This record gives sequence, structure tokens and C-alpha cells, in this order.
Amino acid sequence: MYIPLKMIISVEKAHQQEELAQVLRAYPSLFDINKTQSADQLIMLAFLYFEMQKGKNSYWYPWLRMLPDVDFSCGWNSEDMDSFQDYDLVDQLHNYDAAVCNEWKLFRQVLVENPRVFESRFIDEELFKNVYA
Repeated sequence: MYIPLKMIISVEKAHQQEELAQVLRAYPSLFDINKTQSADQLIMLAFLYFEMQKGKNSYWYPWLRMLPDVDFSCGWNSEDMDSFQDYDLVDQLHNYDAAVCNEWKLFRQVLVENPRVFESRFIDEELFKNVYA
């Protein structure tokens, strides 16, 4: 069994979409893999947003529709986290939550500043967290 190359979503495919690639190049502090540890994930996120807004015109539409809703740790309240009784884990989750919230703010700015590439209906923190997860 194999997966055809055409079906693989990758950072390279994101850069092949010229309209999206222009946005990626315009924000090196967010999307340059030499400057940002999470750049690969954010590039993939931007690519998924780019494809999701195409709806049925996206090659990946059937698969994008099947993305699950995720109960992301960023949405957990303190009571849920405290139930772990592992304070190192809880501390790591809080730090991770803060990092993801910061990335959302930066990613949101990209969405807002590029309305020709990203539709305003995609400026949604819950969608971001779900796709990010």
C-alpha cells in the first residue's frame, strides 16, 4: 500500500500555491523555518485554511470535511487540569496554552491583513485551535 504523492499535504505544497507563498514570505518571523521553531506547523495550518475556504473546489475537500473536532488542552479549565494531580504536567499545559494563544494572535494578524487570501469567516480562534491540534 502507498499514498500517491498528489495526496500528501506538505510545506512544499504550501509554497507551490503562489498566492499563499507570497503571504508566507511576507511574515518570516512566523513562517520561516530558520527563524521559528513552529514554522512548519504554522505553514501547514495556513495551507489547510487556504484549502478549506475553497470548499468543494479543493482537491482535499472530502478529507478536510472529515477533520475531527478536537478537545484541545487549551480549552481545559483549571479544574480539569488539576485532576491530573501532576503539577509538572499542569505547568507544561499552561505554558503550552500560553504559546498557542500567542501563535493564534500572530496568525490572526496574518488572516486580518490578507483578506484577499483568507476569508474573514476563517478568523476564528476555535477553528485555529481545532486545526492546530
